[in-house]
Amino acid sequence: MPRPRSTQLPIPRPRSTQLPIPRPRPTQQERQRQKQQEQRQEQEQRNKSALLRVKPIVPKTKQKTRRIAAVRRQSAYNEVNYDYITEDQEFETSHELEENDALPRTHTFLNLGLIKLHYTVHKKKRATMEFIKVLNQIINYQRINYALLEHCIAKRRTSRRVKRNELQPLIKQSYFYRSKEAAVLLKDVKRLYRQRFVKNDKNAGRLFRRLRRRDRPKAVCVFASGVLITVNAFFMFSGVACREGVCALLPFLRGAQCSAAYDPYTPQLFFSLLFVGFYLFGVSLLIFTWKKINHPFIFSFNLDSHMEVSRYFVCTAALHLLYNAINALPIDAKASFALAMCAVGACIVLPLDVLYRKSRYYVVYCVLKIVCTPAFKVRFRHFFFTDYLQSFAIVYRKVLGCFFTLGPVSVFFIGNYGNLVRVMQCGRRYYDKPERVHIYNAGKYVCQIMFSILTITYVHVQDGRTAHKNARILFVLKYLRLVVGILASSFSFVWDVRVDWGLGRKNLLFAKSTLAVLIVFNLVGRYLWLLSAYLSDFFVCVYEIVRRTNWGIVRVEYEHLNNCDQLKTTSTIKLSGDLFYRKNKRAEDMSGHESTHDEKEESMV
Repeated sequence: MPRPRSTQLPIPRPRSTQLPIPRPRPTQQERQRQKQQEQRQEQEQRNKSALLRVKPIVPKTKQKTRRIAAVRRQSAYNEVNYDYITEDQEFETSHELEENDALPRTHTFLNLGLIKLHYTVHKKKRATMEFIKVLNQIINYQRINYALLEHCIAKRRTSRRVKRNELQPLIKQSYFYRSKEAAVLLKDVKRLYRQRFVKNDKNAGRLFRRLRRRDRPKAVCVFASGVLITVNAFFMFSGVACREGVCALLPFLRGAQCSAAYDPYTPQLFFSLLFVGFYLFGVSLLIFTWKKINHPFIFSFNLDSHMEVSRYFVCTAALHLLYNAINALPIDAKASFALAMCAVGACIVLPLDVLYRKSRYYVVYCVLKIVCTPAFKVRFRHFFFTDYLQSFAIVYRKVLGCFFTLGPVSVFFIGNYGNLVRVMQCGRRYYDKPERVHIYNAGKYVCQIMFSILTITYVHVQDGRTAHKNARILFVLKYLRLVVGILASSFSFVWDVRVDWGLGRKNLLFAKSTLAVLIVFNLVGRYLWLLSAYLSDFFVCVYEIVRRTNWGIVRVEYEHLNNCDQLKTTSTIKLSGDLFYRKNKRAEDMSGHESTHDEKEESMV
């Protein structure tokens, strides 16, 4: 029989009388910290999902059977959505990539996303290096001030019997002695740099060590540069080149020279003037260093591309020696000349990390941006080197005339390529910032182009078979060329003195007598074409190179006083410091006023 069910009710368990412990309410700082952490996690998750679509990488195996063409694994970071990229995401992306020790390799020939990420990492690395350099300079400035005060205290103690212990506490109470913000920040940035860039990278470690020392000229480099320049001078003016050089330096012995068609050494001698221009630019760098002109800032040199002056002379002299040695080979003159030019060009664009690759590539990038002028923003270094290269127009014509037959059109484009590029640069600058000064500057180069057209037309008509029938046309061209040439030369001279040099200002680094000599030298160079019938091309080219060097020295001095001392961002200089002088738009909106150093922009050429 089944058991009867129990009618007894279940006994309820006694509830605990202990009250739950109330949790402490988070403070406002903790809530803000927690909210920031959640936002940071959401941002990281958004970057990983929207910016980079990471796909697993299948390692390569040695078995050929597993290599199936139909199944290809795409590399990581192969697809980038550019619509979501911002500055903050770009910075975080570069740091995420550096945490993996290296960027992943790609199996495709051209991966634009990976190239952009490489460029981003390189840009942040360079900015960090420059920031460390600036912090080192601030700390050195602090030490210099302290040493100067120590010297003043010692001098005052010996003269007026003031105890050193009385002034020492006052110095230690000053802000510049107590402030350790720069040192702490430098320590943190160094630690960040080591974690992100130096590990497993010997080049980054070497550049990091360069931050601690100053670029002082080494005795070995100075001696080697002197020896190499002497040897090159002997090669340049030996034998036939010596006779041609002496005749060319005497302007009124023009008839004593041999024509380029019968003298194969003339193009070689003219090409050597390129190295003479490089030597004079090195002299300009020495003058900038002597006058404390901040030329690395003006030319946008960084720790990679900046080279000490003695090493610059050694590299230039070594290339010149290579050029002279190949020209001395016992082979055909034109063949050796072409081989020498190719060897020099190959050494400059050599992709190996030797012979200061960063400095060589700085020159290559400048030349490429000059060639592709309308596609890039025009900086100071671009139009400065364009004007420099325009001074070698005679060299280009002589060198190309050695290998090709040049007609009037080719002579025009060879001699005025720099002027045409400058007109396009002025147009690009006017597009970026519409100001009348760019139109006036372009008009100066248009006048020079018109003068060149009239000169080539006059020479072509005069040398033609029907010159006697076109006497009236020759008469008109002759005086029209004279008028346009005087106007173009006067316009260029006034622009050099008033706009490029800014003479009439109070602040000067050079003596007034020196500037007066340079003005006279520049005036003679601008009107030297009036004596072209009596002067040799070699003399005119040498004079133009020296004149351009003098122009560049005063131009950089004016740029230094106008922009570097006043800390202005200009359209002519790309500050290596987007990190330091970037506008803070939010702060401007809140404060209602703009920063003083970004209020105006100078636009000089």
